[in-house]
Amino acid sequence: KIVVAGGSSDALVRAIATFLNNIRYEEGVVNAEINVKKDTKNANLVAFANQKNGCVEVYDVSLGRFDSLALVSSIAPGNSGFKGIADVKYRRTDKYGDVVLAVYGASVNGYAAMYAYPSGTLIWSSTKPANNPHSIEYLPNGLIAVASSAGNAICLFDPEDSDPNEPDYTIVLKDAHGALWDEDNQVLWGIGRMNLTAYKIDYKNGQITVTVDTNLSATLPEDHA
Repeated sequence: KIVVAGGSSDALVRAIATFLNNIRYEEGVVNAEINVKKDTKNANLVAFANQKNGCVEVYDVSLGRFDSLALVSSIAPGNSGFKGIADVKYRRTDKYGDVVLAVYGASVNGYAAMYAYPSGTLIWSSTKPANNPHSIEYLPNGLIAVASSAGNAICLFDPEDSDPNEPDYTIVLKDAHGALWDEDNQVLWGIGRMNLTAYKIDYKNGQITVTVDTNLSATLPEDHA
């Protein structure tokens, strides 16, 4: 096999281009496969919600540029309605490995999905995750939380359930716009209207129990968080 190595992403791309432009295939060769392995151990990776193109993009911002050379990964669900992504999160999970979660709230039903990273393989999706969803989060107990602004709730889903469009549990939270897992305090933060609420969520034997940590929760000084 032939190995092409470059000292930077820019140099590697130019080297591969030069190789492809000069290679000559002998008669009988019908296809070839080229695998590009990026060394990202020294990279500064940032995920972006590309609303215009309807995809999640991961860039190495240490290169100081935002183009094809800095693009590490791009994931699109193949759903035209996915344009208008509201939230994207990368999480390392015990059950599914590294995943990317994304949600959009461009319609009443919306769309939510969880993909393996970096392969982009679809693990779970819902075409009706919530009424105008704005945020998504993965919980260590395996549940997926979706903040529903028009639905005034945070909807909890078990990706293993047969019906991805039916929440396994619904937490009432007026004008819910954000959901974020707090590893240190072991709570799910939910934000909506004038409330910042910390939820302790237990999931055992198919039963979900939600309690509010009143010591952490707070009322916001202004409306419409």
